[in-house]
Amino acid sequence: MSGRKLKKPWQDWLSIDLLLFIVIVLCLIGLTIMAMLIPLKANAGGCLVIDVPPGAVVNQPDGDTFHVFAFQPGGVVKIRVEGVNTPEKKEPGWAEAKAFTKAWLARGPFKVMTCGKPTIDRIVGSVERDGKSLAQDLIAHHLGR
Repeated sequence: MSGRKLKKPWQDWLSIDLLLFIVIVLCLIGLTIMAMLIPLKANAGGCLVIDVPPGAVVNQPDGDTFHVFAFQPGGVVKIRVEGVNTPEKKEPGWAEAKAFTKAWLARGPFKVMTCGKPTIDRIVGSVERDGKSLAQDLIAHHLGR
């Protein structure tokens, strides 16, 4: 024998598991930092204003609802766009409204302002960027009412 030690099969798995663990920890640190960058502030009227970077949107079930990563139990805040109702899944126009909203949200940072109480499990809020409202844009493009 040449004096080299042979690796046992469990040693290969240990190195893979350790690498996976490091990747997961780094992802969680990145998400935590991103969540801390989303400032929550109350304006003079007592409404909550959330500045949202486009990368914080983690899910979008339809044209008038999206989820934002947040450092809280559950990890997300569900936002319902105030002032518009888009088609539900399996209704005509659902895919178009969803695609429009996805593109609108991805264009850059936006604000969510909420003054009311959450519904079921979502916050209802006005979604705006540069004076333009997502609800108004959906209605103008005949994707909501």
